[in-house]
Amino acid sequence: MRDHEFRAVVLDQLALEVDPDEGEIVHSHLGSATPGYVNFAINNQRRVVHEVAAALRRRSADERIARLTAQATLRNELKETVTAMLLSCDLLAASNALPEFAK
Repeated sequence: MRDHEFRAVVLDQLALEVDPDEGEIVHSHLGSATPGYVNFAINNQRRVVHEVAAALRRRSADERIARLTAQATLRNELKETVTAMLLSCDLLAASNALPEFAK
């Protein structure tokens, strides 16, 4: 997994429960891949595909929410900064400390 990018990695849920330390090692190498946890002993191929697709949809929704939140936060911070700059300019223009050619 270190040499390649993956969108998703399917992990055997039972194997992770049996050896949690090994699971931590695997998770440290996932990179940006979305983990899908499946019990291979009781799930068929259709179920595995369904679980991976669901994990990818959840990841996509989480990324979208994070992106929208970051945009809103940045927009609000910029609004505050621009408002403060405009108020400062107005106060400076209204004061007598500004030379006439600068008004």
